Amino acid sequence: MKKILIASTNVGKIAVYSVIFKRLGLETISLRELSIDIKVEENGKDELENVIIKAKAYNEFTGFPVFANTVFLKNLIRL
Repeated sequence: MKKILIASTNVGKIAVYSVIFKRLGLETISLRELSIDIKVEENGKDELENVIIKAKAYNEFTGFPVFANTVFLKNLIRL
């Protein structure tokens, strides 16, 4: 099964994303599982740009594809 890194330390977010990605055939891994404790400076002009900055940084650090989109979860909860 292919893996995707969830770029969050929030246990609740990780749990929700894990369920979603499992249904899509992807195994999730977290920053904590990889013992990653680096902070990415999110200095973009808006939330979307910050998501891109964060995803690129963790991808470069780990080599895994990264999901860092907190905007998605916020919109999903509103539905």
